[in-house]
Amino acid sequence: MVKELDPDAPMVLNVYGELTGLYNKGLINVPDDIIEIWADSGYGKMVSRRQGLDNPRSPILDVPNPHNRQRGIYYHVAFHDLQASNFLGLLPNSPAFVSEQLSLVREKHFDTLELINTGSIKPHILYLREAAKS
Repeated sequence: MVKELDPDAPMVLNVYGELTGLYNKGLINVPDDIIEIWADSGYGKMVSRRQGLDNPRSPILDVPNPHNRQRGIYYHVAFHDLQASNFLGLLPNSPAFVSEQLSLVREKHFDTLELINTGSIKPHILYLREAAKS
């Protein structure tokens, strides 16, 4: 529907949660011009997030790209984790860790689109500065 109105509109697929396993097994077909958006663990590390009792923690940045699609990230500086006591808190990592992770993102070409989830901005200023600098 969007492409009918604007054939050049960028489209994204958020490869996250339950969708990750299905996508990695090739069970979801998407057009090649989609930008794949891959998320961190919820706590700033670029590994897959746990799903219930399944805790694979597989590296996101090493996922093969057979269709040579553009890629981006959804990075959590704040995370509302319903599996961990329904808690929204500060990122438990240093700003240097955030910078390291975002440098890896760019090194591995996951930087077509970078979405940074901050929740409230004020408590996360240090992390946002680090994201902007890296």
